[in-house]
Amino acid sequence: MKRFRLSRRLPAAPRGGRGTLRFYLSAAAVLVAAFLVGLYIFFPTSALKERIESEVATRPPLTLSIGRLALRFPPGLSGAPVTVTAPAPIPSLRCELLRLSPAWGTLFGAHPGVSLEATLLGGDVSAVLQRGGAVEAEASGLRWSGPLGGSSLQLATTLKSASFSGAAPLRPATQTRLQATLTQIRLSGLKALGSGEDTLALGTLVLQASGRGNSFRLDRLEATGGAVGVSANGTVLLATPLERSRINLT
Repeated sequence: MKRFRLSRRLPAAPRGGRGTLRFYLSAAAVLVAAFLVGLYIFFPTSALKERIESEVATRPPLTLSIGRLALRFPPGLSGAPVTVTAPAPIPSLRCELLRLSPAWGTLFGAHPGVSLEATLLGGDVSAVLQRGGAVEAEASGLRWSGPLGGSSLQLATTLKSASFSGAAPLRPATQTRLQATLTQIRLSGLKALGSGEDTLALGTLVLQASGRGNSFRLDRLEATGGAVGVSANGTVLLATPLERSRINLT
């Protein structure tokens, strides 16, 4: 009586150049997919959220609060909402949505960075922050209203567009460029100062500046479409605190 034995053999990698390459590429793709699935399922978002908040708390006077932190694809993080609180008179800043991801174009250079996208004040902000302090940022559609300095006057405006290229903090050796367009500027609370009208419409303000460190040249300062028209240039020397800064217009 003959006995038959069934043997189990594992599938071997296909022979031949193209077949072998296809086999190993498929295996690598499966391993990468399995790693990404495991990462997204077991990523410790709660622990990371607490770590970020506690790290900011060790650097007063700012405090940070994140409502929910989630992992994004392609690799990145999103938080909603994110609230940054600063000491008075600086108002708190609330981001409805904040996204962080690697700045892929900088990863293999000497100064890798992170890409930031935020939705706040009814508008959008995007920026690339690099190691070493370099910053490239743009903003549009931000609406703001609040007290003007420590006075009873209220200022309201919309930041139509803005761009910044430089470093944070400012450095003497770094070239800085700033452009901003403010629209629908309104100053209210004037009756408390004895004015017949409570609100003053100031129209649109266009600002273009450049410089190094804390010294800037005002290439364009123009206000149009409001109760006051201005067209000037000049220089600005920033100081700490900001109230000690000096402005010279011509």
